Amino acid sequence: MQSQKNITHVFVGKDAALATGARSAMSAGQIGIFRNGSMTAATGAIGATDRFKVVLKDVNGKFIESPLLLGANVKAVSVDYAAATEKKVAIGYNGTSGAIAVANSEVYVIHMNLQDDSRTWGEHPLFKMVAAYQSDASATQTEICAALVTNALKNFEREAAFGVDYMTIGKLNSLAAVTTNDFAGNCVVVNGSNAITVASSGQYATNTDVVAGDYIRLGATTGTAITVAANVYQVVSISGTTTKTYVLDRAVTEPSGTYSTGTGTEVIAKADAEGANWGITFTAKALPFQAGLKKYAKLNFQVQLGEGFGSTPNTVLTAASKGQGTYAQVAEEEWDGAGNRGETYRVADYPVAITLNADSTKTYDCINVDFVIKNATDLDHDVSSFGSLTIYTEPTQANDALKTAFGI
Repeated sequence: MQSQKNITHVFVGKDAALATGARSAMSAGQIGIFRNGSMTAATGAIGATDRFKVVLKDVNGKFIESPLLLGANVKAVSVDYAAATEKKVAIGYNGTSGAIAVANSEVYVIHMNLQDDSRTWGEHPLFKMVAAYQSDASATQTEICAALVTNALKNFEREAAFGVDYMTIGKLNSLAAVTTNDFAGNCVVVNGSNAITVASSGQYATNTDVVAGDYIRLGATTGTAITVAANVYQVVSISGTTTKTYVLDRAVTEPSGTYSTGTGTEVIAKADAEGANWGITFTAKALPFQAGLKKYAKLNFQVQLGEGFGSTPNTVLTAASKGQGTYAQVAEEEWDGAGNRGETYRVADYPVAITLNADSTKTYDCINVDFVIKNATDLDHDVSSFGSLTIYTEPTQANDALKTAFGI
């Protein structure tokens, strides 16, 4: 939740222009700026001598107001929306370069330090054994990669069985992507299933049959073309006639849907894939969130490789980031900020249900306004009060109008 040194007032607007008329004409989710004494919303820039309030008509039809502010005593900045990201790490081939160092009869061990962005663990993060494997006397990258992924999946499955599901594991192969090696028919994928179905004779490219042991690349989504950064699965068995069912070496982590012929799939012959370099990826899953009950956080982790990995690269592909203006961030700040108006209790085990203006289907740009109020005096000096307004709006003309109003 947000940290406050002084009072912060949070306003979350909908997809509506900044108000220009009377309060009574404002729609739910609309924001307006009203000068002192005026019943009509202000337009244009706020002057240094203007006294004004920022007003939001919330989704319940209630008007929420800022304190009465003086233009000379405010300072505003804007921050545009930025998507949140989950951390992703590659061991060996990383989509650009690298390989798993091969050694015969060597012990390969992967550990992981897990932590969220709170102070729960302090300097002592959770230390987890991820996978271990001893290679044989004629080791290959294919053997080592497959064994470590299988072991890692089993370890994380044990935690997922108890409701702690936070990691996705994948395989990468360095063989150049060939988009014409797609299935002859549409491929139906079900996330979490280790079987895919293809409406065809089971062929790819130019009348080439898929056989057990071959590999399949899947695009990140149904409409995304395959690249060397896409996950690779091995075909374990094949059944069916006009519609083929392919049982894979592990459950599919890509989204459910129909991957149309011509995009999203590639078949790689067993010998070709196993002659190239392999990589293992670990990608954090989004942690559960509920405003007022489950805090918004991103899982951070560090992968540690045992000495057996030798020169194998350990690459951070994507850093964990909470982003800016995401639904979870905005909803959490709105819920927390409501406490400044006495509208909710800040206790995690008994959250008071309030109707939030934040919409889980939207993204938000932000205007932050710091202000000082000098309307009180002591015996020999003024007494100043400090605070801020955090104004979230969907990326529409309202945001531009607010920038104009605050001289950004």
